[in-house]
Amino acid sequence: MLRDDLYTIQELTNDGSTVNATIALNADHKIFDGHFPGQPVLPGVCTMQMVREILETVLGEHLRLFRSGNIKFISLIVPTITPLVHIVMSYKIIDDKITTTASVMVNDVVCFKFQGIYFRN
Repeated sequence: MLRDDLYTIQELTNDGSTVNATIALNADHKIFDGHFPGQPVLPGVCTMQMVREILETVLGEHLRLFRSGNIKFISLIVPTITPLVHIVMSYKIIDDKITTTASVMVNDVVCFKFQGIYFRN
């Protein structure tokens, strides 16, 4: 779990189908020592995990990624320059599956796009 270590949730809203979250990155986190020394960049896999954890927080349950598609890493997220990121996510619950589309942005610039299906554990 990366929440409260690599990042903290500053603001979170959910209207039942759309989530908006403002996330503060911990630029001093040890992961940035290796990714990359002197030029920290948020690893893509951490971005994907943040999306899952935000959705888990909203739904109050653990999720398992079943299928992902249309994953696009568009721009780097550099925590020492822009420590706040914004996540916008839409989701739909169908039986034991949750479909989602998410975007992660920095200063209104889309850095990451994701579509996926999660199973409830």
